[in-house]
Amino acid sequence: MSRRIAVLCLICTLGACASSMVDDHFYSLVLAADDVAAPQPTADANVRLIVGPVNLPEYLQRRGLAMQIGSNRIHTANHHLWAEPLDEAISKVLVRDIAELTMNVAVERDAGRWS
Repeated sequence: MSRRIAVLCLICTLGACASSMVDDHFYSLVLAADDVAAPQPTADANVRLIVGPVNLPEYLQRRGLAMQIGSNRIHTANHHLWAEPLDEAISKVLVRDIAELTMNVAVERDAGRWS
């Protein structure tokens, strides 16, 4: 009899775990298909600006979003994830934003790292 109760408790516990599954949510800094290209500079661009690799601290080099939950505590989310590596996304946004704010400047990403 006690074995049946133990099996019943195990089944209920496993059923509760299965019903509380959490969906993963993905986030992007750049809402585009693959790449955000900077606006093409005019042929008379006076300056060429290359955005190099972005270096992030280790706690931001993970797929899960990092959330500050105290003055000196960081929590990495398990089900809220970056859709692409954060360093690459930041580089794309920098290229796009700098190109939109400048005139006669050719802005591009350092292709050596992400090609």
